[in-house]
Amino acid sequence: FTFTAGGPCIVYHKEIKPAAADNNAQGQLLVSQSFFRQGDRYRQEGNEKFEKYVTSEFLTGATYGANIVVTNPTSSPVKAVVLLQIPQGALPVLGSKATNSRQVRLEPYTTQTFEYHFYFPVVSAKAGIKFAHFPVNVATATGSAAAKPFQFNVVSKLTEVDKASWDYVSQYGSDAEVFTFLDQNNLESLNLERIAWRCRKSGDFYQKLVSFMNQHHVVNEAVFRYALLHNDSDTAREWLKFTDVMNGFMQQCGPYFASKLLTIEPIELRSYEHLEYSPLVNQRAHRLGNEWRIANPAVLQQYTQLLTALAHKPQLDAMDSMSVVYYLFLQDRVEEALARFKAIDATKLATRLQHDYFQCYAAFYEGDVAAARGVASKRLAASDKSDQSDLPPRWKTLFKDVLTQTDEIDGNATKPEKTNQPDREAQQSDLAASEPGFEFKVEKQTISLNWKNLSEVTLNYYLMDPEFSFSSNPFVSQDAGRFSIIKPNKTATQALPKDATKLDVPLPGEFAKANVLVEVIGAGKRQTQAYHANTLKLTLTETYGRLETRDVTTDKPLPKAYVKVYAKLKNGTVRFFKDGYTDLRGRFDYASLNAPEGMASQPVAYDAAPANGLDYQMLKPAELNEVEKLALLILSDTHGATVKEVNPPGR
Repeated sequence: FTFTAGGPCIVYHKEIKPAAADNNAQGQLLVSQSFFRQGDRYRQEGNEKFEKYVTSEFLTGATYGANIVVTNPTSSPVKAVVLLQIPQGALPVLGSKATNSRQVRLEPYTTQTFEYHFYFPVVSAKAGIKFAHFPVNVATATGSAAAKPFQFNVVSKLTEVDKASWDYVSQYGSDAEVFTFLDQNNLESLNLERIAWRCRKSGDFYQKLVSFMNQHHVVNEAVFRYALLHNDSDTAREWLKFTDVMNGFMQQCGPYFASKLLTIEPIELRSYEHLEYSPLVNQRAHRLGNEWRIANPAVLQQYTQLLTALAHKPQLDAMDSMSVVYYLFLQDRVEEALARFKAIDATKLATRLQHDYFQCYAAFYEGDVAAARGVASKRLAASDKSDQSDLPPRWKTLFKDVLTQTDEIDGNATKPEKTNQPDREAQQSDLAASEPGFEFKVEKQTISLNWKNLSEVTLNYYLMDPEFSFSSNPFVSQDAGRFSIIKPNKTATQALPKDATKLDVPLPGEFAKANVLVEVIGAGKRQTQAYHANTLKLTLTETYGRLETRDVTTDKPLPKAYVKVYAKLKNGTVRFFKDGYTDLRGRFDYASLNAPEGMASQPVAYDAAPANGLDYQMLKPAELNEVEKLALLILSDTHGATVKEVNPPGR
């Protein structure tokens, strides 16, 4: 009912009236209905599947379904109402309704199907009486069409048995008939639990069935359970793996477990995998506090997973120790890593490849360059002699890098090998090699210039306040900026020889005994340094955050020189950035740090500067984008110290 204010009442109504069959509607639509038994709907013939329709007897307590097909064979769309109704004496199941009406639109030359399900709880009260059924009826605007009427013969026991069905063969067929049926039908469509009872009765049937299932790569828990009855350890192992999906049995055993029936290997099950971190940059070279701490959360999580798995093993094998050595090296726990590595029996490893590379790695830490070269050369030589190299390209590149580093340590010229895969280390080194740059130092009344890709520089000399010193301020040279706005006491242009990278320029006589700030300008870059003594030959590549230390007299690399880096943020706050030691080539990457993805864009809460100027906190990952300047302290026990201020490389 619909009411309008101050107006008449409008009444809508709907009623159902009988419609006589119309020949036009019958010709306009094609309607059919058929019945099937739920769970036994199809039969397989070769590679094709066919419907198994039930037409004669319907068993009480069994679920049946009706398949309704309505087709519009005309070139015009048809709107229709489909009326579905279960048989007399039946009850609806599986979400079906006793009576259901569906409004549909049939496009030209299309077909729609409908299904409903039911079952008969009892047979007819009167013997010989069948249950009537109102067939599907499709009503259109011009008339109606219906399927043929059908009567259901409901019985408590079937008199007509389909001996070709799985239901019959699995329960009443012989063993030979069962295997013939299995061999001729799709195993995925069969419920193998129907024949599990035969495994209890006959061990021969069980063995033959398991062999058949293994041949066809079929797993069934109901069948595999009988492995315990027949003492079949091979099948029991497969069953225990399969039960992991069913009840989480393997998860209850922990990340590692080994027995005759069950082995849980984390790598095999992909619950853990070895990861390579290249490069991994640690902020601190020394332990802070009483415990080792891993600052990188990804490495910490991975290392924890490894230790959790190893904790479930009664003892570690050689490969486990190799994994531990790898993570000890990652944490810069060198002494522990070397001690554990030397205790590994390489003959018990499945492959010697990783062990040989670790030998090179350990040799670098111990300063035994010859040993590293020997292992790498032997590996590469064996690979080159073989017609089919047993050394993967990636490992071949790594061993070649070992030889390259040994040549660089010995001062020999090297040429990087081009590869198809991007190599961050190689790319950074190549770019750094092509970048114009210079470094200098003043000692013994001499300005020692080192440069690359430059033809000349400008030298400026400023008399400096004698109290200018490093003190407790890492950015001691920040006051040198004031000299850029005053006229230097002396200026000179110095040409640089083309075939050289080093030149000594005598300090002008008037500044020989003065406190002077020397400024060098070249390639758009400006460097300043106070006059003080040291014997370090230092090369800085600001763009890529690399430095190299050498002995000024022998030009040999200075390994194990301590490098400490502070960062000044844009708001003036100073943070400890990182520290470490130069490698055997005298090189150190002073700018690289790891940070979780997206960290650098998070808001930063700055802390006040320390009162004593010394206890600077570590740089937080969220502050990487806020770094404005880096101050470097390079300290050698035998060659003195120097302080440099540089700009951070572009991210």
